[in-house]
Amino acid sequence: MPIVEITKEEYDKIKQKELEQSGMDVYDAVDDPQDADEIISNMDIADIEDVESADIDAIQPDSISVTESGEKYTDTSITNKPGNQSSGKVVTCSEINSSNFATNFKLSAHFTIHDLSTRIGHVIRDTKTVNGVTYNKFDIACNLKALCENVLEKIYNQYSTYGMDITSAYRNRGGSSQHEIGQAADMRFLKIPQKDYINVANWIQSNVSYDQLLFEFREPNSVWIHVSWNPKGNRGVSAPYPKYATFLNDITYKRLQIVNVPGFTYRA
Repeated sequence: MPIVEITKEEYDKIKQKELEQSGMDVYDAVDDPQDADEIISNMDIADIEDVESADIDAIQPDSISVTESGEKYTDTSITNKPGNQSSGKVVTCSEINSSNFATNFKLSAHFTIHDLSTRIGHVIRDTKTVNGVTYNKFDIACNLKALCENVLEKIYNQYSTYGMDITSAYRNRGGSSQHEIGQAADMRFLKIPQKDYINVANWIQSNVSYDQLLFEFREPNSVWIHVSWNPKGNRGVSAPYPKYATFLNDITYKRLQIVNVPGFTYRA
């Protein structure tokens, strides 16, 4: 398929038209609000087609050359599917094997398997199948290592004095999210006010390569940051779903925006 040159405005209109034709916002379409971020975090273009009935391939070539402010660049996010790790560190996991797989295994300089799994009671299961792909416990641990090396260590190095705390990473509770295969983590910061988490979330959005970033609020006073990393290829900024968003009570509050929720009761 050839490269098509369009303006930024035309490109934005195409994206908006996809949503209008679908008749629903994929974020508002989820049935279980308690696990909305889990359902969404593992979606790819095929899932969006199923949910929205959007004829995505019919209007999207392999690459689009977008003109903005007199400059041209090629948006390759549409083809940034599993198999193309466009940025970040490719980790090797040969050292994770049956003879040394343990909760104290160091995934990176500051994180162990224990920090990202069993400390919250979720022992890594032997196998997990998500979207037709089966991961064994070593695959899951390797995903956790990639998440640590590419995302969590960068955040820790920037905000270690803020009391960074991983509240949930790997989960073993029967879902199909990135948490279930070791690709996502939720975090809080114990030494700063909750309302200041926005500064951390904005820094991540601007300085860290990731698959998805969610700034999450749940009433009455829970605030956390969800971030994921997909070793097989992170979703692009211009994908037909937000790479980053603000959630309130597990429902989208702002698409493509990281904001504090007015009137929210922050914990002291």
